[in-house]
Amino acid sequence: MKKSVLDDKAKEMFRDDLMSLEQIGKKYNVSRQSVKVFLNKNGINTSRGQFFIICDNCGVRKYKPRNQIRGKVHKFCSGKCYFEFLNNPNYKESMQGQRLGRSEIEKKFGLFDFVIHHKDGNDLNNNLSNLVAFKSHSDHMKFHRFSPVKGLDCSTGEWVKMMK
Repeated sequence: MKKSVLDDKAKEMFRDDLMSLEQIGKKYNVSRQSVKVFLNKNGINTSRGQFFIICDNCGVRKYKPRNQIRGKVHKFCSGKCYFEFLNNPNYKESMQGQRLGRSEIEKKFGLFDFVIHHKDGNDLNNNLSNLVAFKSHSDHMKFHRFSPVKGLDCSTGEWVKMMK
């Protein structure tokens, strides 16, 4: 039987550095499956995917998927803690970008089921003069791909042909 080239450092890479099986395999010049077998034989469950974190803002302990914490310097339990950590006074819980722009248009025009586009690209700028409403995601993508499409100019309240 062939001796594995993998060692305790591979376990640390997976557990502590949150490297993927593929990344570890490339470092040791073995397949992803070989890394998975090695880790499982050494008591490390590779299928669960949830890791215990402590929020850097509030100290709450929470399980998060590997992909949400891999490569991050700071770890947070929620978006609210993230923005508090950044000390961002513009953060409104559950009302960022699309949702805040959507609520503004629903109030003013009574429209539902539409996609919001921010003209200046800043999701925090929800002035009506910065918002355009499209009837569908498809129309929004057509706009971004330089095709003419009708959109609601929220500053005037009129449906106009728009092109990027």
